[in-house]
Amino acid sequence: MSTSPPNSIEALVKSAGEKSKQGAMAEAEKIWLAVVELAPNHADANFALGVHAYQRNDLASAKQRFRAALLDQAASTGFQFTIARALKQISDFEGELLALDSALAADPYHLQSILAKGDALKALGQSIQASIQYGNALKIVGPSFNWPEALRAPLEEARAFCEAQSKERETWFQNTLAEAKQKFADQDWKRFDEGISILSGRTKAYPQEPIMFHIPRLPAETFYPREQFVGLEIIESKTDDIRRELENLLVKAPHLARPYVQYEPGQPVNQWQDLNHSDTWSGIFLWKNGQLQEEAAALCPVTVAAFSALPMPKIEGYSPTVMFSLLAPGTHIPPHTGDTNARLVGHLPLIVPPDCHFRVGYDWRQWEVGTCMVFDDTIEHEAINKSAENRVVVLFDLWNPYLTEAERALTESILVARTKYVDA
Repeated sequence: MSTSPPNSIEALVKSAGEKSKQGAMAEAEKIWLAVVELAPNHADANFALGVHAYQRNDLASAKQRFRAALLDQAASTGFQFTIARALKQISDFEGELLALDSALAADPYHLQSILAKGDALKALGQSIQASIQYGNALKIVGPSFNWPEALRAPLEEARAFCEAQSKERETWFQNTLAEAKQKFADQDWKRFDEGISILSGRTKAYPQEPIMFHIPRLPAETFYPREQFVGLEIIESKTDDIRRELENLLVKAPHLARPYVQYEPGQPVNQWQDLNHSDTWSGIFLWKNGQLQEEAAALCPVTVAAFSALPMPKIEGYSPTVMFSLLAPGTHIPPHTGDTNARLVGHLPLIVPPDCHFRVGYDWRQWEVGTCMVFDDTIEHEAINKSAENRVVVLFDLWNPYLTEAERALTESILVARTKYVDA
């Protein structure tokens, strides 16, 4: 069995550690000095000597020792991050950046170092570079429902900083381009405004993202002009009658209102965690996956007749779906996408309190009672009810108007075949 020579670095480090545990700090410091005599860049020794200097309020020596610790090529990413924290403690932000760069050179995905580098750059007044670092951190962690709880607070701060910077950039671009746009005052600049928003980082590009069946090369429009659809005026003219039938339905058959989000145990709920099996977003179906719901339909004859007159898709096991969608006060339906861009979704608003908002892609709209809106739900969308009352719309299916009759027929065959395959 071999033993280390009494003056070897390994033996000295062990001895210094033991003295520190015993509280013999002066003796430990002498031993650490002996270590750096043998190995000037020894990370543990220099860091320990930096701590001793800091405790004596000798910040110049502490800075020198902490920076020397960075020169040890064998130092781990975690240790370099610790050195960075120590340099920040003595307000050496440039030294902190050096330490963080060393940590990230070894591990570019070290989340704490990325966030800390953003903090350091912000402290140095380098807001653009700070937002890049924070943005990198946010890309790594993904959606907020996946965030580690220990880092949720700094990640929220990072997101808020990035949003503020993005808004500032967007304003700068818009102001800078105002004169160029004014030369063509009659031009509709809506899609360029969205492009500037994406360029600024305030929003992202919103493609169609069907979770079931995607038909390529269909236009990715958010909201569709109402003149592209036949029969909307029929259901709009029945708005008051439909609302009265809903009120009667809620009195006579309240059990039909069920949570819209219903994941089974063991399934990943992702962004739906707060709404899973919650009646804060509930639905009463008149048609569900192509099947008329007899109990609800019997209590809503006017509604059923009005929607029966619409040219809705009729696909076995899939469509139409017509549902009263009830959103409780203070409820947020998080960003999500729908099944297929072969069909669009319509809303007939029945009850719309103030402070209710709806977004599809880049575009925000307000519901207006009795006025239908039609949108592509395969583009990311969300809804918010900030009021103290329920918001209620009738949700229904419509064919995408860009599909030909032949394409609609083939879509029906594809979706029927898919149902049979999945259920086989």
